[in-house]
Amino acid sequence: MGWSKLFSDIVCSSIWNEDDPTRIVWITILAIKGPNHIVRATVGGLAHQARVSLESCRMAINKLSSPDPDGMDQPYEGRRIQEVEHGWLVLNGEKYKNRRDETYRKQYQAEWVKAKRIKQKLSTEPVDVDTASTSVDTNRSDQIRTDKKEERENGAKAPSLSPSVSLKSPKFEKRPNSWEEFEAYCRKHGCTSTDAQYLYSRWQTSGWKINKQPIESWKHAVQSWKNGGFLPSQKSK
Repeated sequence: MGWSKLFSDIVCSSIWNEDDPTRIVWITILAIKGPNHIVRATVGGLAHQARVSLESCRMAINKLSSPDPDGMDQPYEGRRIQEVEHGWLVLNGEKYKNRRDETYRKQYQAEWVKAKRIKQKLSTEPVDVDTASTSVDTNRSDQIRTDKKEERENGAKAPSLSPSVSLKSPKFEKRPNSWEEFEAYCRKHGCTSTDAQYLYSRWQTSGWKINKQPIESWKHAVQSWKNGGFLPSQKSK
């Protein structure tokens, strides 16, 4: 199915000074023309597609095929269509196709540059360090060494370190159960709602990964970012 991009400057062209049926027939022609810029239809068929009367369609075709007094310095003396076998050729079709491609090329280039800048910015941000997890592991190791020392000095076996004693490892959760849980935890630990939205969107998009590595504990990750001063509210100060 063919299609044609409608440029906004059509409302500033001479076609917009024509009567309603002529404008409607012209836009219908742009909408149904094929990739070779030809509309294959009879006058009756075109009138039906444009939802105008047969007589109005004939008058519109005559105007579109005739020189335009306001466009005499334009190609084809301002004519917009030319009758061909079984239809009409849109004379400036190729010109506007190339204009469309140029517009898309510029848009694609702008999006590519934007994505590249974001990637460069992310590559220069500090690596997330799970400081809370490191602290717990260090404390656990220190407690084990203390228990073994007491065992050697007293000649008795020290109590084994288990989850039932006071030193417990926090529950490691790779991701929160909901946005509400995540926001509540962030607010409880001194983060703003904006900080929570920033971190949640960032990690949700990455699949809850930091630097391509799965997050072992999202709560510890929140604390690490806050302790490191990487939150939006901290950077704005």
